[in-house]
Amino acid sequence: MANEADGATPLIIMIAMPTRGQVELPTVRSLIALTQEFQHHGLPFAFETYGAANLVINRNHLMSKFLAHKQFSHMLMLDSDMEFTPEAVWRLVAFGGDFVSASYPQKYYNWDLLRQLIEAETALPEAERSPMEQLVSRSMTYNHQLRDYDNTDWHPEHRDGFISIPAGGQGLTLLSRKVPETMVERGVVTNYPDMSLIPAHADMEYYDFFGHLPTPSGRLFLHEDQSFSLRWVRGCGGTIWLDYQTEIRHAGLHTFDGRYSDKLQDDFPSLEV
Repeated sequence: MANEADGATPLIIMIAMPTRGQVELPTVRSLIALTQEFQHHGLPFAFETYGAANLVINRNHLMSKFLAHKQFSHMLMLDSDMEFTPEAVWRLVAFGGDFVSASYPQKYYNWDLLRQLIEAETALPEAERSPMEQLVSRSMTYNHQLRDYDNTDWHPEHRDGFISIPAGGQGLTLLSRKVPETMVERGVVTNYPDMSLIPAHADMEYYDFFGHLPTPSGRLFLHEDQSFSLRWVRGCGGTIWLDYQTEIRHAGLHTFDGRYSDKLQDDFPSLEV
């Protein structure tokens, strides 16, 4: 495949999962289906995990390992509670961006909004009412940022079922090697040489890709996924692309369904799709 800046690159994927000691069964099924698909198409891959109690340490370890092992062209970041189909990953691959994510719902329901949507539907003729699944999708909060880092309106670019976003959760994200390499080159990540004294980190240069950052105004403290996104978007001038069409399920004691395409124009009314 080709990324946004470079020529054709052989596709060799490191699947990286920060587990913290537990993987949901739907994720196991999804991972087995994906690796069988990779094998069927002759696509080289490896699976890496790291399970410290601190999620920032986990993500930093895996990203530093990807950076150190240069045979891998891409890293598929996969959280241990994602349920997805192989097609969801092929869409990320086919899009060809350096930083491409899938949208997925957060693990809670906005009951007040769902009630408002249902009540609005009752005023419509039966034939014009939306399916209940679509109303649930519209009521969910999705794991990406809707406003820019200075709390101004975000105006997304749109291309082939994807939109640009300022930041997003990396539960299912495909990164090219260009992303961590550029972060190191631009000096937006800090190297901690003595981390190599810890046996688990001995075979790599350890960088802090995910350490928490404040917003540029200093008025808000960012989650580790947002901090990684900020380093790429503001620190490197990169773009994050989000697949809004694919349905990803967020698994746990309850599985949360949502397809962001059902809510896209609620969040960005002026966007033409």
